[in-house]
Amino acid sequence: MIIRMARWHCQAALAQEAEDLFSSGAVPLLSRQPGFIYCQLLGIDNETKRIALTAWVDESSYANFVASDDMQSITEMFRPMYVEGELPVGTQYRVLRESRK
Repeated sequence: MIIRMARWHCQAALAQEAEDLFSSGAVPLLSRQPGFIYCQLLGIDNETKRIALTAWVDESSYANFVASDDMQSITEMFRPMYVEGELPVGTQYRVLRESRK
């Protein structure tokens, strides 16, 4: 399993809009990707920091998504919300161990 963690800052005035757009815009695009498992949008109350987590079956599924038009669409739909226009910084991790209840 691959986890992509994208860190970004959301303009405070657009925080709720970003949450809504994540659910209504990004999730449907992600959900149709082969190998997609789940996603989460994380944030700290009253701060601009955001982390978008996506989980993928394997590296090739993730790589195919990165190369897709949908990845670009998601970046563009959030562009007006990025503080000072700074794009997310994404890091890819391979899951080494996992435990779920």
